[in-house]
Amino acid sequence: MEDNNIRHIQTEQQAVLQKRFNDNIQSFKKYLPDIGSEFENYLPNKLSRFVFSTSGIPNVIFNNNEPFFKCDDPLFFCRKQVSTLIESRPTFKVYKNAACIKGNFQDKFLSQAINKVSFDKFNCPSVKDRDYISSVIIFGIGLGYQISELLERVDVVNLVLIEPDKDIFYASLFCFDWTNILTYFSENKFGLKIILGDNDISTNVYEYFSWHGTFLATNLLYYVHYKNKQIERIRDEVFRKLYDLTSAPGFVDDTFYGISHACWSILKRKSFVTRTPLRNEYRDLPVFIVASGPSLDNDLPFLRKYQDKAIIIACGTALDVLYHAGIYPDFYANTERTPEIRQSLDVLPDERFFEDIILLSSDVCHPFTVSKFKNTALFGKADETVYKIISENFAEYRSIQYITNMNPLVGNMGIAGALFLGFRKLYLFGVDCGKISQNGKIHSSLLSLYNQHGCSDTTDRFSTSFEVEGNFNKVCSSNALFQFSLRKIEDVLDIFLKKKSSLVECFNCSDGCKIKNTIPVHSAELDSKFETIKNIDKEEFRTNFLKEKISIINLSESQIVSLFNQKQLKVLCDELIAFIRKKRTSRIGYIRMMEDIYEHLSYLQTTKEYFINVKCICGTLNQSFFVLTQALYFYSEDKEALDAAEKITEVIVDYLTELPEIYSHLPYYIMGQEKVHYPNGLAGRDLPHCKAIMFNDTPVLVQKDYDDPQKIFEKRYE
Repeated sequence: MEDNNIRHIQTEQQAVLQKRFNDNIQSFKKYLPDIGSEFENYLPNKLSRFVFSTSGIPNVIFNNNEPFFKCDDPLFFCRKQVSTLIESRPTFKVYKNAACIKGNFQDKFLSQAINKVSFDKFNCPSVKDRDYISSVIIFGIGLGYQISELLERVDVVNLVLIEPDKDIFYASLFCFDWTNILTYFSENKFGLKIILGDNDISTNVYEYFSWHGTFLATNLLYYVHYKNKQIERIRDEVFRKLYDLTSAPGFVDDTFYGISHACWSILKRKSFVTRTPLRNEYRDLPVFIVASGPSLDNDLPFLRKYQDKAIIIACGTALDVLYHAGIYPDFYANTERTPEIRQSLDVLPDERFFEDIILLSSDVCHPFTVSKFKNTALFGKADETVYKIISENFAEYRSIQYITNMNPLVGNMGIAGALFLGFRKLYLFGVDCGKISQNGKIHSSLLSLYNQHGCSDTTDRFSTSFEVEGNFNKVCSSNALFQFSLRKIEDVLDIFLKKKSSLVECFNCSDGCKIKNTIPVHSAELDSKFETIKNIDKEEFRTNFLKEKISIINLSESQIVSLFNQKQLKVLCDELIAFIRKKRTSRIGYIRMMEDIYEHLSYLQTTKEYFINVKCICGTLNQSFFVLTQALYFYSEDKEALDAAEKITEVIVDYLTELPEIYSHLPYYIMGQEKVHYPNGLAGRDLPHCKAIMFNDTPVLVQKDYDDPQKIFEKRYE
């Protein structure tokens, strides 16, 4: 009799599970149909059976006889997890005045926005003291119980759920009431993103926040529900992507400089890299990519000896080192769009040194730098407004080779440039991304710009603050910028190594940080290999490269000017101003305002007609939203938060009011030459909440006179 009761209970329990599964599938078909369709007839690989706790809560047993929850009460376990979580504060990005770039329109508006926030009154409340939180990422859905536990404590405006194991998610469809969750997000018009499987997870997260609002990723609560190596790897990849997303949001001046610089190079008939494949005979030539890290000094004898047996790319100030070391490069790689780069070139006394060097850069490179070189090989920078808008409107520009991962440092341009040109055998020298000795120099000792001309390399940009794994040594001192650069090197190598039948190899001879996807090797170990390699006919290579791999763009000034629709931008800015001026009476009201604007602009950005104008708006608007989000979250009192938010939106209105006037100067807004358009030296005009500020002069890199004894370049082999 007792056995029959047990069977009856088990049958009832199984029926409850099956009903929940059926209800959940129907709900997913209604709200997230792709998931509903995928899992309606899904066949799991490793699920064995369901069991129930003494309190009747379902758990799942895997084929190895291991339960998912290794405790009797899964709900108590999840409740305890969430209780710990809500005691914490979200991760956040803090914007203060020091973060601003000084003396331009970005500074004019963003500094004023930041000034509306009283940092001395900041008292960031924990999750339990909030009515809502704007963004949560949960790594590991599990059986889902923790989701309802969290939502019972706090409203979540955007929830990203990540479950790499589809079998576990399938099990949750029997155990957890997904219908309630899906209905909650639909009725409240909140954002829900469910990412299943272990494929492009970080890219999916990146795209979600890119569409709904980068600002959402600046104040983020994350939660690891269960731990294993896969979850930890995914978490690290997501954090890395979101760091990239929020670290380079752009700003109005930068966008306008990039557009104007590219248009200048087109109209001046400078040469761009085409998609014509590199000759097969050149693809496997050794390419020495030389940056000016401190370990470069150790490899200079090797580079001198074998300089005729490899294509040499000098990255930024490494050109200075090679000049003084007697090594002649074939390319000069430049990342920056700033005018002062020209000063680092002009310190080299022999003008003839530049005659045969090809500038390897992107379309946003400053005209001062471009004009220094007789021959140029400019890529289209894929993440820049100008590349997309010109290529979409003019077929000729679509023949130009794009480039990615060329930032943030010149070494990135050298490596990415070599790969996108079509070279497959790379050797890195002086790409240290830090230094071995905490107290040592950060650049080569032969670099005259820093060592003789007084340019400082002891600023925060170059200071090292932590240790990472070294290429040859156990540790290397580095900083956040160098590590960002290193990750971009790894990313671009990863792109090319994943290509079908990839023959790319990258040998890292630098005594600095370890770089994934590279092969550590001391230059001395390469002697026997390079002794047997024939010299390259550099003159023939240069002739063929300039003839076959680069081309000018035949666009007229009137064609370029036609891209900029001033009337459309003015209408769009006026619409945004009207929407922003509507009264908001709650913190969540401001979050929804920013999301609505961002989603509207994200949609418009997908259209050919609006793309360029949306991109012109978004950089400084993005950062203003970062500051607004900061104000909303960091005050404990509603009144203080809402007062600050209202003042920041007034600044945003000023920005959108003046933007069409700045836009009218396109495509002639060259960095460092703003006074051509504003002769009084002021960035625009006074506005109700933002006064005009003085433009900064171009920074002076050369602080000391130096009579360089190396008046004429001398090529040396010893």
